[in-house]
Amino acid sequence: MMNSGFDREVRFEILEHIGVLSTHSTGWNKELNIVRWNGGQPKYDIRDWDLDHEHMSRGVTLHEKEMRQMFDLMKKRRMENRFKREEPSAAPLPQQAMPAGVNDGFVQSPAREESFDEPVPQEMVPEEAFAEPEAEQAAVF
Repeated sequence: MMNSGFDREVRFEILEHIGVLSTHSTGWNKELNIVRWNGGQPKYDIRDWDLDHEHMSRGVTLHEKEMRQMFDLMKKRRMENRFKREEPSAAPLPQQAMPAGVNDGFVQSPAREESFDEPVPQEMVPEEAFAEPEAEQAAVF
């Protein structure tokens, strides 16, 4: 049985391009954007896009509260890892190297690598980014 709901056109509007998370050797980028899908409420969106933003992969969309929860979880993880490293009995996890000559399809992003031990400067996450959203409309997919 075929679901005809998947045959309909999906409309989207990229309201804000926040940044590129990684670049594939194909030229597609994994990006973090704020996107309005089918005229609904804007959501944080993580997915791969072609250079013209005409084609996309499957991705993840997050409401404002979900994105805030993700930040909180990462901060909590950072703090827990900081304390674990101070314990002399904690052995480092073994690193697994990619075999020579294997191409994983990714190109290193030019963005600076940041350690999770470094505190996140407050100016990187403006408080207005976490303003309470207006009443959410139910999305129909």
